[in-house]
Amino acid sequence: MYCETLLIGTDNPNGDDGIRFDDGSEVLFWDESENNFRVTDDLVTDGDLKTVGDLRVGKDDGADDDNIFFDIGTDESLTWKNDADRFEFSNDLFVNGEVLCPTCTLGFYH
Repeated sequence: MYCETLLIGTDNPNGDDGIRFDDGSEVLFWDESENNFRVTDDLVTDGDLKTVGDLRVGKDDGADDDNIFFDIGTDESLTWKNDADRFEFSNDLFVNGEVLCPTCTLGFYH
């Protein structure tokens, strides 16, 4: 089957439109009120994940920590610690080049 354009839903600006999988509990849908796509379970890509705009990590909640994890089966991560107002690395940080901080003070703790 070939279709140049696939229209899902109706011309109703107040309704969410989606594709349901299996028993209907997993959905890829357009959230009309938030004006974005939502996936109700994990989203996995076997290739590169690219964005033209911003990449945002975390919830719309300024009181929680947000994480980026590296390599399945490890605890290697970069975490934004909200209460401490800083990033924390789970392992060493290697910088191949200069660290420039023209308007701040760098503190190194061991």
